[in-house]
Amino acid sequence: MSRFDDIYAIAAAPVLLEFMGDSISYEDANTDPVSLTGIPTPIVIAEEESDDGQRRLYRTTVTISNDPAGDFKGVADPVIGGIVTIDTVRWTVDDVEPKSSLIVLHLLRVGAIERSRPELRKGV
Repeated sequence: MSRFDDIYAIAAAPVLLEFMGDSISYEDANTDPVSLTGIPTPIVIAEEESDDGQRRLYRTTVTISNDPAGDFKGVADPVIGGIVTIDTVRWTVDDVEPKSSLIVLHLLRVGAIERSRPELRKGV
């Protein structure tokens, strides 16, 4: 790590987690659920065509510590496919981006889109 990374890990990361962090949990096939502090970003919603029709993709990121023993807990080696729970909503880890003492988890949730079907109301 660079000198900047060392200073950032000591001075900036704890302040960011303390003032901007929310309580979340992380789990995967190899670990039990862990409660920790993370900084979520706003949710981005997109629609796309799939084999089952239209679906809605919800994407967000959450920044966590990589130190499980630290004040804000953390996950040393999060995996793609892990589950993050934010405000009772379960998200799947789609990508993992290490950044010095922090890790950015790219999260994904998929939902179906209900379409109205006016032809079903004919003759009513």
